[in-house]
Amino acid sequence: MQSLQYLFCVIFCVITIQTEPNFLITRIDDNVLKVRRNSTISCIVKLMEKFVDCGSSAVLVDKTDLTNSVIKSLSHKICYSYILRSVHTHSRLQQTKVYIISTLNVRQFTSSITQLAREVGWNPKARFLITIKEFEKEQILEIFKTLLSHNIFNALFVNEDNNEITKVYSYFPFDDQKCGQVSLDIIKEEDCNYVDTIEDYYKSLEIKYKNCSIVVTASEDMVNFIFKSNQLYSYLGKNAEGIEEYMLRNIAKLENLKIEYILGGDDKRYGIILPNHTVTGVLGYLQNDNVSIAGGGFFLIRNRADLFDFIWGYNYATICLFTPAFGKENWKNVYREFSTLTWMLIVFSFFFTSTLIIVVRKYILRKEDDKLVLLIKVWGYIFGHTDYGLYRGRKTRIIILIWIWFTYFIASFYNTAYYSLLTRIDVEKMQQKPANLESFHLKPCLTDTIRTLFKYNFNEILPANRYKNCNYTQMALDSVANSNDLYALEMEYGYRLREYRYIDKEGNYKLEMTRFSGDMVFALYTKRGFPLLQKFQRYAFYHFESGILQNHLNEIFHSIHIFHQHYKSEYTNSRLTDYRIHFSVLFLGYFISTICFIMEVYKRNI
Repeated sequence: MQSLQYLFCVIFCVITIQTEPNFLITRIDDNVLKVRRNSTISCIVKLMEKFVDCGSSAVLVDKTDLTNSVIKSLSHKICYSYILRSVHTHSRLQQTKVYIISTLNVRQFTSSITQLAREVGWNPKARFLITIKEFEKEQILEIFKTLLSHNIFNALFVNEDNNEITKVYSYFPFDDQKCGQVSLDIIKEEDCNYVDTIEDYYKSLEIKYKNCSIVVTASEDMVNFIFKSNQLYSYLGKNAEGIEEYMLRNIAKLENLKIEYILGGDDKRYGIILPNHTVTGVLGYLQNDNVSIAGGGFFLIRNRADLFDFIWGYNYATICLFTPAFGKENWKNVYREFSTLTWMLIVFSFFFTSTLIIVVRKYILRKEDDKLVLLIKVWGYIFGHTDYGLYRGRKTRIIILIWIWFTYFIASFYNTAYYSLLTRIDVEKMQQKPANLESFHLKPCLTDTIRTLFKYNFNEILPANRYKNCNYTQMALDSVANSNDLYALEMEYGYRLREYRYIDKEGNYKLEMTRFSGDMVFALYTKRGFPLLQKFQRYAFYHFESGILQNHLNEIFHSIHIFHQHYKSEYTNSRLTDYRIHFSVLFLGYFISTICFIMEVYKRNI
């Protein structure tokens, strides 16, 4: 029996040694037994203990069987949590503060970083601890160029040299005005035994970015980005700047930065996020590590914000519904000085007063009157026609006095409101407000841009066009303005740029504009980890709150409209001062009528 137990123990030890040659013996206390004192594993443990706060979670991407050793070595630190994962899964949504990446070679490391950077939970501001098994000293530049292209600055590369001394490599790409250029002189090599001397570089990065260049890509989008080649928007010999260009130029001037542009053509407009997290259009430059900022009229939407950082709050847009300008019912305005309820009260007061006078004269004064004549006499007070016979009766005098004051104020208020029509410019319009575009009685004339916007922003498919000339904004608005059965959806600022085209010779508008959606947020997208993101965000808020961008936007509209022929109205607006002679005659007539009235009353009393 004892021999069998002895044999079993020998077999178990042999299997254990063959299957786990790198096994580390650890205890759950502060005295961790290390097989190799200066090993890569022990160095990573030291770096974790210095730079990673207790309670943090670490993502381990391991292709060299390093994971178990690291976890066992940190077992005395029970406050860390670990997430073991592969680079080929995109289910990671929550950001982490630590990445521990171990690969076989540099090529595998580069592909792993590229895959991780396309995840929703990617955090380039985290602490990166990197080790590569098959590494040559000449490949050190390639590693840090890969890190720089993904805005990873808190990175420490751990490698054991030929003398079995573990070295820690970090880099400082913006020191000494290097402005993001990776060379051997910005790479710092330190012994892992002296962990306390390793610096945290990211905190001072904003200051060291001065006098450097920022590469921006954009497609032309009025009024956000206007290319210098577009002479249509030149003003007094100067090319107009879009509001995003204008804001970036102001920020660059304040922070001593240089802006370099990569402009996209018609084949590189905007960008769509595909299901595999690849990006098309101008945003593709951002994902391919060619630029730092992408602009040109991008809206802030969820799938873009999942993959990129963004600068927002500087401009907003409204989608409007445009329909042909139908005839206005101007004749109703003559009767709209009073509301319907007021008119009803006036009519009720007239009949109530007339009835009261008829009852008093018939049953109290015992007089038989022609009721129609009496109604005409009471109605005449509204126009200033008095009747002395009704006033003579003492029983009805108080009623007549109240009616006189009532009709005086009613006539005065009405005339005042009526005269205001002479100077009133705003006219009530018949606006179209469909509850559902599918059931709208007009036919759609929608541009490709609007269709793409609704499809990818709101997940909504708009009705198909029944008219050919609707591909672009100007074509769609022209078609609606010259028809009676079409409608279009466009941005308000896009219409304001072309507003002069839709005013006829008499100054009447050819299009009716109705607000269709709420304010949509414009955004400049940046590569995640962009060091100046918070500073640019503050400047964006300052530009909006101070009204600088709104003023610049008005200047763009002005530069477009000022050089186009305006309509020549055949009519001129009248003012009350134009009728001073008429009012003088009116007041003279009031004066003469008052004198005559006093003389008649005086003679009758005599």
